[in-house]
Amino acid sequence: MLPGFNHTINYKGLKVHVQTEDHGRENPVIISHVFVEGKVIATLRTTYKNLLQEKDLDLKKEIKPLMQDQHKKVLKAVVNGSYDSEFGLEKS
Repeated sequence: MLPGFNHTINYKGLKVHVQTEDHGRENPVIISHVFVEGKVIATLRTTYKNLLQEKDLDLKKEIKPLMQDQHKKVLKAVVNGSYDSEFGLEKS
């Protein structure tokens, strides 16, 4: 299991927290949660079970970039308004 990423941004008057974590070899999934006021508003899951077939898989080398990419993707989606309806905001 690798250390995750956490960012809190201000978006249209809301404090939005995005957390991305790896669940390790036993549960090979990367999960990103979007929180507002402590509630999970959205979740994105990506499995990497197929990568575990590689005998010498280096989690830090192979999985860390996947986690970073997913975390950035979710942050961009927040800023681009993709979750506005989940936040209870009107599209502008």
